[in-house]
Amino acid sequence: MINDALTYALQNIAVPRKRALWLYGDPAIAFGDVYHPWHSKVHALENKGCNVFSTMESLARDYDAVIVECPKQREETQGLIALALLCSGRFVMLAAPNNAGGTRLRKTLEAYGVKVEHMAKHHCQVVWTWNSVDADKEMIASNLSQLVPKQITMEGQDWWTQPGLFAWNKIDAGSKLLLQHLPANLAGKIADFGCGYGYLCAMMAKQFPGITHIDAYDGDIRAVACATSNNSKKVDSIWQDMRGFAARPLYDAVVMNPPFHDGKEEDVELGRIFITKALASLKSGGRLFMVANRHLGYEQKGLTVLVQKEGYKIMTARAS
Repeated sequence: MINDALTYALQNIAVPRKRALWLYGDPAIAFGDVYHPWHSKVHALENKGCNVFSTMESLARDYDAVIVECPKQREETQGLIALALLCSGRFVMLAAPNNAGGTRLRKTLEAYGVKVEHMAKHHCQVVWTWNSVDADKEMIASNLSQLVPKQITMEGQDWWTQPGLFAWNKIDAGSKLLLQHLPANLAGKIADFGCGYGYLCAMMAKQFPGITHIDAYDGDIRAVACATSNNSKKVDSIWQDMRGFAARPLYDAVVMNPPFHDGKEEDVELGRIFITKALASLKSGGRLFMVANRHLGYEQKGLTVLVQKEGYKIMTARAS
């Protein structure tokens, strides 16, 4: 949907291409330099020949054009728009689906004091300006703060986190419920697939003295950085997209709250991949413990429901 809208816009607007930057560029349409923090997208973009940055520190400040595929999370989008205006001396284009922030894009960009043009296509909004150099500098500086980690207090404990991560400013209810239903004898080498900012692995390391080590995996490099800051040396945080994970029977248990969205679209198959990889990562007799939204059809042979509560289900399976 968003790719179709951007493709149409690029075909009908003379966007500068010689020195262009994409923020969250999709491999299907991106060109030039691309910023993307997701492991799977980085490799796909590199294979296409793009110059890819997974962190923002090395981005130049003199691009002719910056194109933003706006994410669903509002604060993160605010930060990316500010970054686009900072990095471009001329042209900035933004795109988002109508049902994921698109309807407010025009006013958001106009608030910087620049002249804005727009089009609606494929249930998306595309907006752009040719005079990004005139954007309000104080507003840019203020909104850039949405792109850096910050420490916030949640349930009496300080956590490093940032907009764009799953449940970035709260303790996720599903993860909390899963923690409450883990067995008291949880021990050995553990994995957390899709660790986010590191809540589950941090709490497991504190509450279960029998755990000797935790490998915490996430496909978002920002989550890996936050999980590292939120955890002790008992936890290793690893940047890894689980779809490409080479599973081996290393773990006594895998504990996870798997994602069920790929970008803005619900994707139950992504969660099923997590389950398959988790089961293949268990030692003989090892156990998988996971939480999922109640409506998701993850049930399969060997995976049983322990409890259903508050819109969630806690599921488990044992490796043969």
